[in-house]
Amino acid sequence: MNVTKKKNKQSPVKQAAPGATIPIEGLKLGSEAEQYAEQSKSGLLTELPALEAIPNEFGQNYEVQIIIPEYSAICPLTHQPDYGVITITFVPNKAYLELKALKFYIQGFRNVGVFYESVVNRILEDIVNVIEPISAQVKGEFSPRGGIRSVITAKYEAKKSS
Repeated sequence: MNVTKKKNKQSPVKQAAPGATIPIEGLKLGSEAEQYAEQSKSGLLTELPALEAIPNEFGQNYEVQIIIPEYSAICPLTHQPDYGVITITFVPNKAYLELKALKFYIQGFRNVGVFYESVVNRILEDIVNVIEPISAQVKGEFSPRGGIRSVITAKYEAKKSS
């Protein structure tokens, strides 16, 4: 049996000295970086079921935590499914979230191509726009893909009136 060794092609990745940075060559219109930026916007612009608010009858001295263990969406690059746990924590002001509407809203991401950072920040912005909480945090703990697990957290604090 005749076995031929293939020559290893040199990796296109440049090596840098520890602590040094490598300039990114060739970033211009139409580059991969700009395509990624366009793809990340798609998840931010997709119309989703509406979140709904319920009047807060109990004052402002409590915290609400909602854990959504079955989040799923589509990776905008690979078109493979992404899964994770979304945890929403907020201190309500005049309103809090209606859970059935929240469930349909989260399910609305199921067929949307969206990056992790985009979905966490979009959920936070949408919640803040609907219930105007005193504070809010959205944490996305995403299932490992390719041996990498991502945890993204976005926070909001209402501006204090003078």
